[in-house]
Amino acid sequence: MQFIQNKPFQSALHALLRPTLYSLGKKLYGVSFDTMKIIPSYHIVRQAHATGQLGENAPIIETTSGTMGKGLAYVCHALGIPLILVSDPVFGTSLQNELCSLDCRVEIVETSPDSASVQQLRLERVHELLKQYPGSYWARQYDNPWNPESYGSVAAQIVDEIGVVDCLVATVGSGGSSVGTARYLRKLFPGLNLIGVDTHGSKIFGQPLQTRIFRGLGNSVIPGNVDHEAFDEIHWMDAREGYKATRHLHRIHGLFKGPTSGAAYWVARWYTAHHPDETVIALLPDNGYRYASSVYSDAWLLSNNLYLDQMSKEPDTVSFPAERTQGWTRLEWARRSLKEIITSDTAKETQR
Repeated sequence: MQFIQNKPFQSALHALLRPTLYSLGKKLYGVSFDTMKIIPSYHIVRQAHATGQLGENAPIIETTSGTMGKGLAYVCHALGIPLILVSDPVFGTSLQNELCSLDCRVEIVETSPDSASVQQLRLERVHELLKQYPGSYWARQYDNPWNPESYGSVAAQIVDEIGVVDCLVATVGSGGSSVGTARYLRKLFPGLNLIGVDTHGSKIFGQPLQTRIFRGLGNSVIPGNVDHEAFDEIHWMDAREGYKATRHLHRIHGLFKGPTSGAAYWVARWYTAHHPDETVIALLPDNGYRYASSVYSDAWLLSNNLYLDQMSKEPDTVSFPAERTQGWTRLEWARRSLKEIITSDTAKETQR
């Protein structure tokens, strides 16, 4: 396949591949991305081409709720590769307009109260498209090992600019950024603590699946890229806590970020207060422009019962994932497998 050279756009893309590091307090740093998913998108697309898995003039195909789609749209537009995204009505009109302006095709699956799960409908459409377009490549961010592999560059930049790292805090959706960055950092710092931030109702770390208001983290499936035995702690946050933390990050540090960034920042801030001698890194995945009329609007928060007067300073420690499914909670995961956590004596006894 011959890439179409769009040199001005490629220059902008390469700038987005490199995040900015900010000091958020003594020995606490935020790694700020405009759109984090550009990093795995770039690596996945180039690897698919290099290994011959992407056919000539064939499209990249992916199912996404937002940020991975944006990452792929920017990369594919820069490289002249067709892109088809499959999503559902949660995919906002403004984001859809942004990506379509980059020649991306967005398909929204039709849903109804009696239809199958939205995730299943999206996957069915992806398989139809793969058959329709021979040589096409499914990016599969949840299970593609090139996703976590791509974050080696982020880890290298952190070490170059900060030096020794003791703790990494990251939200978990596909498992790429959290597991991938920690994997490379642990080559230099084997004792690195990895804290994952999830939301209640997400299946990733063993909570019962339920409707999630807090988007951008969590999942209704367990991605193959989530290595449960890499995590030392897991924190869960509701949307109200995540949104409040995001507003705090903006008001105190001037970082206009999305709610996943706010959640990671607040957990990192808490950890730093309890471990003042450690160097802590929080991954801040996206900007706040998609949330200007929601998370950053008091009127919207109040009308949706998502306004929180004051943020909790401490999480409630639980002994197993389903012990509590609201508020800010934490579990000492201790690098155990999901099976070990779910079948622990405490969990079995409590769930009888």
